[in-house]
Amino acid sequence: MPIGKATAAMMVVVIIWAWLWISTTDLKHKKDAGALYCIDKNLQVSEKLGKLSISNGMAWTADNKRLYHTDSVTGAIKSYLYDERTGDLEFECIAVQISLEKGVPDGIALDAEGKLWIALWGGYGVGRFDVDSGEMLGFIDVPAPNVSSCAFVGDALDQMIITTAKKGMTENDLKGFPESGHIFIVEPGVTGATVFNCVL
Repeated sequence: MPIGKATAAMMVVVIIWAWLWISTTDLKHKKDAGALYCIDKNLQVSEKLGKLSISNGMAWTADNKRLYHTDSVTGAIKSYLYDERTGDLEFECIAVQISLEKGVPDGIALDAEGKLWIALWGGYGVGRFDVDSGEMLGFIDVPAPNVSSCAFVGDALDQMIITTAKKGMTENDLKGFPESGHIFIVEPGVTGATVFNCVL
């Protein structure tokens, strides 16, 4: 797995049946230089998706049959049919397409109702989307422009942790948004989908 000086791991997700998933990008976000890898219980590494630019958010449905994945520069969150025994992926459709004025899709999370929450880099918040229609159903405002990820937390998965970043911001930008780079916890009004554990 070529993660070296020019490549960075963007996100690590664990999933049932022992698969460990790692998405990567070139440090300068070179086109087609990123990929999505998985590591099996025998510690064998395989590339599952290639020619990505900023391979980013990942979220599996509660039945573990479908993966939603973000390649940020495309603005698309794609749906893949997922074989939990082999780790193989089959492209299904674009579930959500984010327009540039809404921001760039970054980290994602699924709630118990099957709706997709998307952190919007440059979008000042986290949107809740219907994966069938692609429509935005709700929005959580965040006092920082660069929202990088979101995840359901707490014993009942009824809270959401939201991360933000200062990257690319000027001194004047930071004066306007001094909480950039902070972590926020909110109550989104829904609970998160079941999460899976890795047994590596």
